[in-house]
Amino acid sequence: MMLGGKLDQKLIGYITTFENFTRARVKDAFVADDSIVFIVESGDAGKAIGRRGMNIKRLSSLLKKKIKVIELSTKVEDFVKNVLDPLRVDGIEMKENNIVLSVKEMGMKGKVIGRNGKNLHFLNSLLEKYFHCKAVVA
Repeated sequence: MMLGGKLDQKLIGYITTFENFTRARVKDAFVADDSIVFIVESGDAGKAIGRRGMNIKRLSSLLKKKIKVIELSTKVEDFVKNVLDPLRVDGIEMKENNIVLSVKEMGMKGKVIGRNGKNLHFLNSLLEKYFHCKAVVA
């Protein structure tokens, strides 16, 4: 999955639809497989998701794609939590230029890493783009 490519007409349309529908400010967006990931400004995630997730459900139905909303944060630890949500890690620690994710439960560790490392690769792509660091699971 590549991040940070050029915005094409279709993606700009998705962003406009999302912003008009939710009134949340989109910082970045990209299409991954059959889903669209919107990164919204800090404090706009609740507005974007809506009460009981209604905005996301309606938009998903309208655009015929799965939608994931990630709230941008200035603190790398909070951003990692937002990306991994609803998955839970036991600890997030900054060591040199790496973020060490402590996960004690094996089942949760597998979910954080994902099949063929997909989730960890996605997280590392976002961390590289916004914070110039990488995540490792311990």
